[in-house]
Amino acid sequence: TFDSTTGNVPVTFRHACAWIDFRIYAENDVADGKFSIYDATLSDIYWGGTFKSDDGNGNPVWELPDLGNLGGNVDRSDVFKDNVVLFNNTGTADANDDEEFVKVRVLDKDSFLLGGLMVIPQEVNSAVTIQYKQFTSDSGKPLLETFTVDLGTYTNEWEMGKHYVYDIVFGLDEIRVAPSTMDWEPVNSVVSVN
Repeated sequence: TFDSTTGNVPVTFRHACAWIDFRIYAENDVADGKFSIYDATLSDIYWGGTFKSDDGNGNPVWELPDLGNLGGNVDRSDVFKDNVVLFNNTGTADANDDEEFVKVRVLDKDSFLLGGLMVIPQEVNSAVTIQYKQFTSDSGKPLLETFTVDLGTYTNEWEMGKHYVYDIVFGLDEIRVAPSTMDWEPVNSVVSVN
């Protein structure tokens, strides 16, 4: 609303995307440093669509392509959907060289953040896959293992202006996921109309 005494209009910024973060950390001091990450991938993400500032009801909206109506005989889903590499140590590391992996530490020491990923708001049909090794005194040489979690288990949709954090906690007996959702902190500014 225009403030006639100052000539200003307050503006609140709302982001048109969803914000995704993954925090990977050890459950406690016993698990600290016992796991190492080789790579992490987020699958099946829409990266193309059309943003419209008004859906007919005054609300902004993303229109995602209808992958079934692109025409032609070719499956073109890869044109608009893809996997996103969150972390990849393969460029510098050998999967057989244990020293090249990134250690999983307790959260307050050195958490491993895979984040800042901005995505188009969409239904969640994605999974995150992490390749890791577990180091224990009686296991001998650790093998490369895979952990995959379907993110649609925790939320049906990544909404515009929301921040999604997935804590992936490595314990000696299990790996668990603790998701949380929050609104982005609003950014307020004042625009002068003089």
